[in-house]
Amino acid sequence: MPLPVLFTALLICVTLSGHSQNCDAALNTYKGWSSRSITPVDGTNFQMELTNKQSEPLVFELKAIAGDNDCTPDETANTGSLLNTRISYQGKDISKIMVPANSTTSFILSVSKGTATRLNSWYCLEVAASSLACTQRYSNKLKVYLSDGKDY
Repeated sequence: MPLPVLFTALLICVTLSGHSQNCDAALNTYKGWSSRSITPVDGTNFQMELTNKQSEPLVFELKAIAGDNDCTPDETANTGSLLNTRISYQGKDISKIMVPANSTTSFILSVSKGTATRLNSWYCLEVAASSLACTQRYSNKLKVYLSDGKDY
């Protein structure tokens, strides 16, 4: 094969590998537990599981988007005013996580009462994972009930 043709073929392969693709991944809660109660004093933790079924590792950006009691997440809302969230892996705050090929990585989503929440009300949270290598966005909706704490 002549050198210019080989170089062109190599350039096309490198260029195509940089584009987003359809990926096979999933974002779930541990054992499907997607509803929890919190009190004004005590928050809760959701164990999230991000599965990468691809043959290469993927890096995902993680985000938690709060919604009000009608369970409609609103990306323009101030998440901290409804629910305070923290995403962590092995005790360290993160916004991105690498998931090895054909494996599942767990991380923790901690949720506590925000400043604009009402007692004895349901709130929703959408947890999302996206990768530059993938065209899809993976998400999971969680429900949190803010109890007045009198039943505990």
